[in-house]
Amino acid sequence: GDVKVVGLLPNGAGRVTGFTQTGGISGSNYSSVNDAPPDGDNSYVASNVVGTVDTYRIPPPNAITPVSQVYGVSVYALGRKDDSPSRFISCGVGNGTTENFDAGSPLGSSYAYVQRVFPTNPLTNQPWTLADFDTLQLAIKLVT
Repeated sequence: GDVKVVGLLPNGAGRVTGFTQTGGISGSNYSSVNDAPPDGDNSYVASNVVGTVDTYRIPPPNAITPVSQVYGVSVYALGRKDDSPSRFISCGVGNGTTENFDAGSPLGSSYAYVQRVFPTNPLTNQPWTLADFDTLQLAIKLVT
């Protein structure tokens, strides 16, 4: 049947704001990563401390277009490294209390997208529901 893909950009700070912000609205990390299209080095968040986490609230999909069922959630992060050790960034989701992350993807010296697909909600191990978006947060973590 018919399926829609709905793109949701961060619209608020999440539970954790550990990355350092450049550009955007001061004190609002999400505002440095919600540009469409991305604005490169004009606004971003960064960290060189392994284990640092940043989370972002998003609007419910019904705020963008009518949706009756959610078949999966994909989290994308656009990133690059600008220091000499290898760096891995992890994409995840949270609910305002905890987060679930993948093992991470390597970052190169040029901007590239990393993605994690969640066919089910990893925080509940159940199919996604529209109610999950009441607390859903996108998350990134520097893993190495």
